[in-house]
Amino acid sequence: MVILACQRREVWRIGDCAFGIDDQFHVRHAPHEEIAARTRAAYLRCLIAEGTSVDKLRENDLGRELVLPLLRKAAVFRNSADVNLGYGAFDGIVDPRARVDVFPVPPGCGRLTLVSDGYPNPSPSLEKSELALLARIQADPLMIGSPPHTKGVKPGNASFDDRSFIGIEVRG
Repeated sequence: MVILACQRREVWRIGDCAFGIDDQFHVRHAPHEEIAARTRAAYLRCLIAEGTSVDKLRENDLGRELVLPLLRKAAVFRNSADVNLGYGAFDGIVDPRARVDVFPVPPGCGRLTLVSDGYPNPSPSLEKSELALLARIQADPLMIGSPPHTKGVKPGNASFDDRSFIGIEVRG
């Protein structure tokens, strides 16, 4: 989740959403997801090097199957103090305040952009973010390039993940 606290002129983030202050974006992924994404990408690259087609891997993502146990088990690190694998989440069980990142909105800021992790290369413009996503999907439907993701685009889907985008014009 990413929130704009207007009265305090701060952006609060917990979890793996991203935000931009003007053109400067702050992207963060949960540590276990980065590990899983790199592992999945390495495994799929091995399969492709051995001759498995991208289309076949899109239909049956063996890399996703490989990392799914880690993604499921990693919930034990939700809101934990573990410096290597801990990550923040609103789950109604544990107080996540220790995992909230706070960023001041500087004077003179013209635009804030709040986005979900479904945009691997966000920009202040929804149109540019969508075009960048489309270009990435066309070039890398398995989403194993930079940055890699824990899943690719399944046949018939428009994207690899859900996405949210909010652009806010800042005044004063």
